Amino acid sequence: MKAQLDDALKAAGFLATLEVADDRTALHLTEYSSRSPLGATVEAATEWLRRSGIDATAARDEQTFRVVLTLASADCVRTLIATLLQPLITARTTAQQLDDVLSDHGINSTVDAGTEYLNLHLAEDKLGPAITLARLLGAPGLADGLQLSRRRGIRRLTERIQWLITGVVGSPVSAEVEPACPHEVDRLTIAMNLEQARRLTERLRLAKAADPWSGAGQ
Repeated sequence: MKAQLDDALKAAGFLATLEVADDRTALHLTEYSSRSPLGATVEAATEWLRRSGIDATAARDEQTFRVVLTLASADCVRTLIATLLQPLITARTTAQQLDDVLSDHGINSTVDAGTEYLNLHLAEDKLGPAITLARLLGAPGLADGLQLSRRRGIRRLTERIQWLITGVVGSPVSAEVEPACPHEVDRLTIAMNLEQARRLTERLRLAKAADPWSGAGQ
């Protein structure tokens, strides 16, 4: 179970250390992740374990002052993985799949994910990656008539992108833009839930085969 939990921690990107108890009857998990729902106190962690149905105990490490969970059974470890880590693994996988398909199309982006939502960031002067994304989604003229050197034009493009992706995924997404300034390029952030991200990824995978510019320059 230690190997299984180790693998799940790595897949989830959950920062923690894992040790076998001296009598080899339990595992000690010390969490360092800022994304942990356990809370910073023993009381909060104990309450989270109770609500989650995980038969484990929490204590304070006297050297690191971190919360340490003691997991004394295989069932306990499996429940912890399913409750705490699997949602993080699913979110990271979804984000990576979207990032990969965008990269395949030559679109520079960054994707960060929580357990239910993710943010897609597209940053470049005049939002070139967003215009490429629109073309892939069947709207090659989305920026027509807009003066993208001006803030109003960038905001209008953001609104159009938001409605386009909303139509593609079948439910509303949100979009915000930070217009360029002397030290920063235009930056568009599109927020969506994981199901919407999966639908967008599938649409882009379909576009890959039909897009004559896909992977150009790679």
